[in-house]
Amino acid sequence: MPAITGRWAARVAVTIVVALLVSGCAGKTATSTAASTPSTTTTAAPTTTTVPPMTANELAWLKAVTALHNKIDKVFRQSGVTLTRAKMTSYANTLRGCGRELARIGPPSDRLVMPRAGSAPAAAGP
Repeated sequence: MPAITGRWAARVAVTIVVALLVSGCAGKTATSTAASTPSTTTTAAPTTTTVPPMTANELAWLKAVTALHNKIDKVFRQSGVTLTRAKMTSYANTLRGCGRELARIGPPSDRLVMPRAGSAPAAAGP
């Protein structure tokens, strides 16, 4: 089978890769290490709180997720790739392993989980 060439074929290939990426990691929540900032009022004096350092388990979880991210990025950031059926299958296999690897890593600790969009309480009033 000849290699896929041309601008149209590249667009189709990118669309397929994006679809595979979305389906491979579907249902997984993105996490961030950013802490939410407490809101302050003008009537109360601001309090200082210290955030405890990250535990060994939290650091290990972040390291594992970062390694997975780098592994997947390495595959898709290759330059000069000729998109063949074998290469597309390789991309699909890489993305298919995303869910398995995330399941192996396990869920983050409660303080590393950010609330999902839309889970905040609704504003009062119509």
